[in-house]
Amino acid sequence: MKLLISLLTCITILGCSGESMSEESSSIKVVNDNVKKESSMLGIFGEKEEKYVISSPLAGTLVKGGIPQANTKIIRRLTWSGNDTGISDHFITDNKGHFDIPIYEQQLSIGKLTEFVGTITLYIDSESDENFFYHSSKRSAEVFSDTGAALEELVCDIAQAEALVEISRVGIFSRCKWKGMP
Repeated sequence: MKLLISLLTCITILGCSGESMSEESSSIKVVNDNVKKESSMLGIFGEKEEKYVISSPLAGTLVKGGIPQANTKIIRRLTWSGNDTGISDHFITDNKGHFDIPIYEQQLSIGKLTEFVGTITLYIDSESDENFFYHSSKRSAEVFSDTGAALEELVCDIAQAEALVEISRVGIFSRCKWKGMP
């Protein structure tokens, strides 16, 4: 029991330390690596690698005041546990403003005592607050865990004000509407 308490204390202290590596902190890193190895062997704090859905697929129409936004660049920004800087990719609407954003999955190793959190944010043209039109967060690896199911008849009107839609534990903040929206 004393070993377990010592391990927890070391993990807590070392986990709160900064990223910079001085000569003194390099010895702490060695101790931290040893603690990780030992805790993984004990199976208490070990990591389990599995496939996580960071972004569920989204298909819909982008409009501005009801007018389809043809050939418009949509930027998808994704972040998740262990990748706070995130990644971005982009998609172009068709000539009727329709977009089809595919699923994004990542193989991750997350500690047993760490909760997975992933976010998806959609923007038009650039990643700025005024260009945002959809944001949701996920707290589990499954597809549609943020929305409960595929969002049918999704229409995102960038002329509308943002609204919070409470669907899951975290909700969706967007300028979009869909069939069966609460």
